[in-house]
Amino acid sequence: EGEALEVAREAGLRSGASINLVSATTGEQVTVSLRAPLGIGEYTAVFSGFISGIDSELAVKAFLGKTTESMSVAETEARILKIVSLRDPADAMRRLRLLAPIETLVYRRDGDSADQSEGRPVVLVPKASSSLVDVINFLRSGDASAFDDRAKKIVRLGATVQLIQLLAALHTRKVVHGKLEPKSVLLFSHGLLYLSDLGRARRHGERFTTSRPSRYGAPEVLEHPETPYTYSRDGYSLGIILFELWCGRLPFDLGTPGVDSSEKLENSHPATLYQTVRNLDQRLSFDVCPSDMPESVKTLIRKFLTRRRWTRLVPQAALR
Repeated sequence: EGEALEVAREAGLRSGASINLVSATTGEQVTVSLRAPLGIGEYTAVFSGFISGIDSELAVKAFLGKTTESMSVAETEARILKIVSLRDPADAMRRLRLLAPIETLVYRRDGDSADQSEGRPVVLVPKASSSLVDVINFLRSGDASAFDDRAKKIVRLGATVQLIQLLAALHTRKVVHGKLEPKSVLLFSHGLLYLSDLGRARRHGERFTTSRPSRYGAPEVLEHPETPYTYSRDGYSLGIILFELWCGRLPFDLGTPGVDSSEKLENSHPATLYQTVRNLDQRLSFDVCPSDMPESVKTLIRKFLTRRRWTRLVPQAALR
């Protein structure tokens, strides 16, 4: 993420900056005014901002880097509507609760017409109020002590149902998210959750190998990155997220994101990755979880976190 931030600065992406870009569809110039930074990802820098001709505030997501993987992630996110067989981003929000780009922009090269294969793409999406990361952090913080256990349980149950619905809806389009994490689930002011960060999404059965493993990844992906995409891959990541939502940390001694930095899954250390995979063989324990955690939720999580992918619960089945 530090590398991405440096690239963003070099590209002139900072609060208060105005950048002239070109629509990848119409070729028209679009001026983007950047406001506060919203986050830095592996290959992205995200700012709140405004564009000429539109009054509402948007999230401006700039893709950085020129590696094959980073360009593939950018291209996939830009064309996610086509992948899920929808035409309208508003339709994607309504039917799938999925954030698709309202517009894809590129840098103009030396005054010539835009060339998306050469330029760094920038996508515009609706700006969310917060993310599931913020919800999880709040629930495990001292601030949540002002709420009684019943209120916190209602929040967790509501988020649990919504998360399962989100993945099930995406899977009806025969599409797998591929890298589901709390930061890829956004919360809007009306209380609904939406899927974002679809740059690694692929159709069921397709392959995509990433150089950046995740602690939320399924064991078969950590062990064999070339494993084809399956709905159970998302199911496992969902199980990890649900455990963190209810229990405040990851299962299998994988640590607490943002707290246990020493336990972070580091791409540059194969030994750390190997230890993570070995941790997944531990027996799932709910000892650190709230005493009022429903047994039905524990059962769901156990089924999502089944080691063997062919017997693992998938979100669509969980809704039946």
